[in-house]
Amino acid sequence: MITNVEQLNETVLSCTKALDDKLTGADGKRHIVLCGGTGCLSSHSDKIKERFEEILAERGLTDLATVNIVGCFGFCSQGPFVKIYPEDTLYRLVKIEDVEEIIEKDIVGGEVVERLLYVDPVTKAKVAKQDEINFYKKQRRVALHGCGVINPENIYKATRMVIYKGLKKVHTISSQEVVDDVITC
Repeated sequence: MITNVEQLNETVLSCTKALDDKLTGADGKRHIVLCGGTGCLSSHSDKIKERFEEILAERGLTDLATVNIVGCFGFCSQGPFVKIYPEDTLYRLVKIEDVEEIIEKDIVGGEVVERLLYVDPVTKAKVAKQDEINFYKKQRRVALHGCGVINPENIYKATRMVIYKGLKKVHTISSQEVVDDVITC
């Protein structure tokens, strides 16, 4: 449990490094993240995660890749989403039966599974990166900037995205200053 500002700062730095290593591949692993939003969960993203874990374990590939649920990707009609880091490849409309192909082709073989990429409705081009999809290009996430990257139920990962910036601040000011801050908002 975090009990003081120094511990909170240490946790933030540790989480920052771990997440940066994950996103850039500096940790030597591939990272599979699945949307944990309501729409994707209703389309079985939790079962898809279990299947990824099962196949990776069966094949002895747990040192090669990790699997995690993250926050909502925000494009529910295209879910469930699976994103592979560090390449930042985004697969959409993923089903349980697609898991083995993603592991074989992408995780083991380094080849993109073309049929699971988003297809731009205007140009008909396949798009592999989330930031290159027009739906996302028009957005600037402020309050939800960590969605699709971190598990929102894990406070240690959330601190990396400055989700708990206010918590850090209240450890450094008086109770009255907290009350005054809340009142002025």
